[in-house]
This record gives sequence, C-alpha cells and structure tokens, in this order.
Amino acid sequence: YIHDPQDPNSLSGDIIMGVCEDDSGILWVVDNTGPVNTLDPNMKPFTLFQHNMDDENSLSSNVVPTIAQDSDGDIWLGTQLGGLNRYDRNSGRFTVYKSEMDNPGGISDNYVFSVMEDSSGQLWISMNDGIHGIFNPDTGTFVKKYRNPYA
Repeated sequence: YIHDPQDPNSLSGDIIMGVCEDDSGILWVVDNTGPVNTLDPNMKPFTLFQHNMDDENSLSSNVVPTIAQDSDGDIWLGTQLGGLNRYDRNSGRFTVYKSEMDNPGGISDNYVFSVMEDSSGQLWISMNDGIHGIFNPDTGTFVKKYRNPYA
C-alpha cells in the first residue's frame, strides 16, 4: 500500500510510524503526516480518522506517536499536543483526556509518548514532561504516578 494523492481512500502517507492490529483483524496505521488510517483486510478502502475542530468526539490531534488496544477492545491513541484519546468502536466516538488545571491527578502533558496495557489490565501512560504511571480512564486520573528525574 502506498499513498496516492489522487485517491482519497489510499493510505494518507508513506512513512509509517506505527501499526496496531486489533482483535477483529483491523490494522490501525499511523504515519508521520497526520490522520490515523484503518484497514479491514476484508474490505477496501482505508478509513481515516482525523481531527475535526467542529466535532469534540473526533481525534484530538492528527499526530499520533502511539497506539494500542486494551482488553476491553478500546483503541488508545497517544497524540502530540492533543492528549490521550480512547476510541470506542461501538459508538464510533473518541473520548479525549487532556491536561486540565482543575484535574492535577490527570494527564499532565498533552504530548503522550506511549500507551500500553499490562498483564493485569492496567493502562500505563508516559508523557513528554517525564510523568508516567497507571491511568484510570473511568476517573480520568492516575492511580500511580512517577516522575523521571532525568526528564
């Protein structure tokens, strides 16, 4: 697959930064140009998820350095300057977790470097400000938070 500027249903870019295959076999492809591409091998074409300023339930940023699926089937996308996004396939909506002054226990930096789920089902997040820890999506806060002293 390659990007074709004449085909809006092609891959959005040619420099692939990450790929995540979810439990239904859909490939979530992140490239360096922006939108998140999904490809269902049984169907064509690619589907794009991208930021839409007029839709608060869209992806919060088009730059996505990390992507993972959790054991509940939700897709987690860490963005550059858009915080953490959770995609619920049932509703087709994104929930966005961003740094907020009134939530000091929540996301502390809107550049999310990494997201992963451990073997006990806990979601680990790392951010640009050197903070990493176990995030509880139900409360929007960290259960445990650590600071990298060298960040």
